[in-house]
Amino acid sequence: MRRPKPFTYHTLLRVRTRKEEIASQKLAHLQRRIQHTSDRAAQIRCVQEDVLTQAAQQMRGQFTVRDVLQFYQYEQHMARQGLEADADLRRLRQEESVQQMELQETVKQRKVVAKLKERRDKQMRFFLQKSEQRMADETAVSRSAQARQQSKAQ
Repeated sequence: MRRPKPFTYHTLLRVRTRKEEIASQKLAHLQRRIQHTSDRAAQIRCVQEDVLTQAAQQMRGQFTVRDVLQFYQYEQHMARQGLEADADLRRLRQEESVQQMELQETVKQRKVVAKLKERRDKQMRFFLQKSEQRMADETAVSRSAQARQQSKAQ
């Protein structure tokens, strides 16, 4: 049996593991951004409701056209910000799906290299066991032959 090459997959496995960690960190960062954007959108909606509630309360009492116009402009501004936040959220969700696919690919690559490393280690162990067994057999045969020669000599 030919001795397997001494090549190990340790370095390659370490590189693949690091790539997986980086992809995982990117995904986690993106998920934090999604959460932040989602929170911002929810806050904008709350502010919009508050503005409309204040405008309604103002209308029950005395109000000026200037006050109504200011409430209306502020509500429109918050509506635009809400739309921007929703658009950002959709874009981030698309990026998240891409990052998840990249993470799955890096995990798959790491598992392939880990499996190759495991197989190579198994081959090396098998080769070493065979070599040790062969040496033990040769030692036993030579001792047996020496014992026979000594018994014939006596």
